[in-house]
Amino acid sequence: MKSPVLIVGHVTQDLIDGQVRLGGAAAYIALALSACGQDVALVTRAPNEPLLQPLSSNPRIHLHRLASDTITTFRHHFEKGQRQLNLDACAADITVNDIPSKWRNFPVVFLVPVSGECRLELLSAFPESELIIGMQGWLRTVSTGGRIKPYEPPEALLTARMLAVTLSAEDHPEANAFAKRMAEHCRLIALTRGEQAITIYEKLGQSNLPVKPVQHVHDTNGAGDVFTALLGLQIMAGNPVNIAVSQAAQGTARYVEKGMTGLNGIQSINERSHSNISAKKRIRTLIANSEVPEDPRHADNTLEWLLRLEPKADEALQIAAIAHDIDRATPERVRREDYPDYDTFKAAHARRGARLLRGILEDCMIESTVVQEACRLVVAHETGGDFRSNLLKDADSISYFDVNLPLYSQRNTWQETTRRTIWGYQRLSVRAKKIVKHINYDQKELVRLIKNIIQM
Repeated sequence: MKSPVLIVGHVTQDLIDGQVRLGGAAAYIALALSACGQDVALVTRAPNEPLLQPLSSNPRIHLHRLASDTITTFRHHFEKGQRQLNLDACAADITVNDIPSKWRNFPVVFLVPVSGECRLELLSAFPESELIIGMQGWLRTVSTGGRIKPYEPPEALLTARMLAVTLSAEDHPEANAFAKRMAEHCRLIALTRGEQAITIYEKLGQSNLPVKPVQHVHDTNGAGDVFTALLGLQIMAGNPVNIAVSQAAQGTARYVEKGMTGLNGIQSINERSHSNISAKKRIRTLIANSEVPEDPRHADNTLEWLLRLEPKADEALQIAAIAHDIDRATPERVRREDYPDYDTFKAAHARRGARLLRGILEDCMIESTVVQEACRLVVAHETGGDFRSNLLKDADSISYFDVNLPLYSQRNTWQETTRRTIWGYQRLSVRAKKIVKHINYDQKELVRLIKNIIQM
């Protein structure tokens, strides 16, 4: 199997307007990823029925069907213009022991229950994998008569460390509160609201991404699951959060307009990408333990600014953007008090970061030319000196103003904040200074500080 992704969850039988349809997040995600040319491994529980033929006959979907006398069945109907769901039948849960051992170390795992069937033990069953979670099935319970109603998610889910989580405002009236809480432990939470803006939650805050209306509706069933699939694909490709969410939303719109054929041409990940995914996960895991709270967001924000400055930035530049401050995330970090001046301290910080990065990249068997260039860029990220290292220096410096400054000012004296901010502004290129000029702050004293520095 080439470049596999693991998907775990029930496929379902959906009864809609007198029709019987294949459904379930696991099925939609498997079909969406395969339409993009991505190989997937799917673990589900269902009888051997003709309904599963689109999955079992797809050469890119490797189906591990757990024996069951029952297929999970949802009945869709509308009351007062709103869709209502009834759970008419439910297959047994899926446990860790149900996952083939050879599939447990795949780089990316989608856990996407429809009725809580993915046991919570699965959240910790893939220590080498990035987890992408579809929340919907953990936000449901069944009332009298099989009616689906909102349900409080388990505490273990709200506090688990995951790469990305998707949920819909329709899933639960408290979806916004759940997303905010989970953002403390996850890189990205995406809350969808149909045709309205998608809210992106991260550890340091939230933002809204407008959604363009579709021109023609072919099928809306499974659209949220397709969004989850495409978001995972974009993150696996190394795209920063805003770009990943935007691209996933655009791909989902094509699905709504054209069905699965609308996804043709969206690029899958390859073997080289898997090595890079593993390396980036190790880098981000290390940075997540930094004593500096904004470091994880700063790493991704630096990547975002790099891609705004140079949309065609290659893999070495992107890795260096994420890892440039990796030295700060270790107990043995380089410390300012051990050096005679700030520039000498920063140079030592950059050199040690490059050494740490080299070890990670070589362990992940990254191509040697990428290793050499990424490490060179980290060494040079504080000073620049050529076009590529200047790009990284600008992205890092802009991110200080975009992400770090408000929290830096809370931890340090005003004198130190002013000194550090002047130092950061002076190393910006003319282009970067124009960008920083338009960054806004809630704190009036920071607005005045930036204005005064610009006028110096």
